[in-house]
Amino acid sequence: MSQSFPYAATEQCRALPNQKAVNVLEVRGRYDVIVPHDFSWSWSLPASVSGQRWKQAQGCRDQGRVVDVCDRPGSSPECEYGRATCTVFSDCDDGVSVSHCSLQGGHTLYDNEHHYDVCEDAWQQFNR
Repeated sequence: MSQSFPYAATEQCRALPNQKAVNVLEVRGRYDVIVPHDFSWSWSLPASVSGQRWKQAQGCRDQGRVVDVCDRPGSSPECEYGRATCTVFSDCDDGVSVSHCSLQGGHTLYDNEHHYDVCEDAWQQFNR
């Protein structure tokens, strides 16, 4: 789980020989002032750039599909459709997937207005 791609270059992510790809879930708040969604403080990446770097680092070949966060594992019956989305890349090395989600919210997304359990989604993602 990530809030921003942590390396300067995608090659650093899987630099060790035979290092396998891993499932990635990046969840960002659109109104986050600490790890901004749409711009950079120089130590973080904008969400769109970070998502593309995770895609590249995990060897994803598809263009991704946009899904509503309410259709993700971890969403509850109270989730309101049309307010938050995830872009999911599923044709990646070693059968992994990369999910990049943008929520209405700030830095702490574990208690969000979407009734979406980030931890449950992460557990399902990494338990595959």
